[in-house]
This record gives sequence, structure tokens and C-alpha cells, in this order.
Amino acid sequence: MIYYVCRDDNTPSGGRRVLYRHVDILNEAGIPASILHMNPNFRLTWFQNETAVANFQDAVITPDDYLVFPETFGPDIMRFASIMRFVGQANIIIFNQNAHYTHSGYRGDEQKTAYHLDNLKGVMVVSDHNKELLEYTFPFLTVDRVIVGIDTDLFTYSPDKEKLICYMPRRGANDIAQVIHTLKWRGALEGWQVVAIDGLSHEGVAAVMKRAAIFLASGSQEGCPMPPLEAAACGCVVIGYDGYGGRDYWKYLRPRYVNPGDILEFSLQVEGAIEYFNERGHNATIRPGISGDIS
Repeated sequence: MIYYVCRDDNTPSGGRRVLYRHVDILNEAGIPASILHMNPNFRLTWFQNETAVANFQDAVITPDDYLVFPETFGPDIMRFASIMRFVGQANIIIFNQNAHYTHSGYRGDEQKTAYHLDNLKGVMVVSDHNKELLEYTFPFLTVDRVIVGIDTDLFTYSPDKEKLICYMPRRGANDIAQVIHTLKWRGALEGWQVVAIDGLSHEGVAAVMKRAAIFLASGSQEGCPMPPLEAAACGCVVIGYDGYGGRDYWKYLRPRYVNPGDILEFSLQVEGAIEYFNERGHNATIRPGISGDIS
């Protein structure tokens, strides 16, 4: 059995949703897998799923099983591994969805990390940039990159766009605030609505993106950010940062790239897109993957 350890936190999170999706994919392929939560009767409910779920209190973990930990568990992975090793049950895999979080929870003076565990069987990442960063940090590791994707049944192209700009405030909120304030104060947002996508279900996120003409990407240190890709699939013009981890697909979107922290350029790019839509009306459309054609 492969257990994906997941925090008991029902706040919308792309990373936790990927854990659930991995378990579904493994089971569909005939490989027994389950999400492993801390407490009984807990599962993520902010998106529709029938994913297999177990909990630490009831699960019987054998020496043949694998525990897949998110990188966000940090030093806690070692504590879990120590307990499992004590009872002779310790096959550990780290699924690192954002290498920039690798250091979270560490003081910096540790001689060893979870990545030094003798019973660590493998490390997975979701982008080439993150793979290179982890291999540079831990030269003794063999790191495998896996592909993550979006729900193409949910995030689909919508031709009828409103004068609406959307973004996700969990990343780079201060940068977005500066851009929005700059454009508002110079009068460029007249007739436009700005929506922060926060606390919505997966279906709710897709609904906003299908209405929106522009999506602002503000994550500067990402594993492989999915929201820009989801927004592009819905026909939004994507403007902002690739987060480094997004470079794997960024060039195919042909969005309007901005260097992280360059508020002036960010504002100029957004205003240019606004002018495009103002000229062409509410039904101006951008086919997925050709947002770079806007001038």
C-alpha cells in the first residue's frame, strides 16, 4: 500500500488536491493507495472526490508499505520516520511540490535533514527547476520529476469575457495590491472589476476564470503553479510571474511575462491588456495559448 500523508486542513490548496489526485491515479492503475490523514472521518471536501482515505489511528502499516510525505512536513518527516523505524515499518518518499519550502521548519544548524534519512526511498518533484534545485542542495539524491496537470473537464475555454481581472491572493498579495492601486489611481480600471479568488471550491475557481478576461500571476517562488495554466485554459490573458517552476509550460502559454517585483512593468502589461479589451468590447476572446499575440 502507498499512503500519501495529508494534513487535516480543509482550506483549498492545490498541493493537497494533487495528493488526492495521485491516489486516484494509482488506484485506477491497479496500485493500492490511500490518503493518510491524522484523524478518523476527515477528508478534503472543498472539491468533489471519492478518493480512498485512511487515518493514522486505524491504518495498519506494514514493512512493505510506503509513506509519501509532502515537503511541508519538514523536520516532522524525521520524527515520523523514527517512529516507523522503531516498529520496523519505514519506507519513506518525499513528494516535494515546491522546493522553496524544503527549508521550512529547519533552524539551519542541523547536521541532517529528512533528505538524509537512510530509509528514504525516493524524492519526487513537479518541475525541472525544482529538480535542479534539490539535486544541487542534496548532490547524493536521485530526484524524479512527475507531471502534474489541470482538470480539463472543468477548466475549459469560455468565449464570453467580462471586464474582470482575477488573481489568487495567497501568493504575492502585496505586489498585486501595488499593481491594482497604481492602475486605479491613474484611472485605467474604469469599468473593470477586480476579483480575488480565495476560499472558493474548485468549481468556483473555474467559474470566475471563465468570466475573467485577465489573470494576474503573482507567485514568485513556485513548484509548478497550476492557476496560470488553468486561467489560460479558460481563455484568460495571463500576466505576471512564472514562479521559476512554471517555466516548464510558460513558453507554451505565450503570456505576458514580468520579472518578479517589477511593479511598473506589471502595471503597463495589465493596462495594455485592458486597452485591448476596451477596444474590442465585452466579447473579445483569447484562445488558449495565444495570449502573447495581444499587442
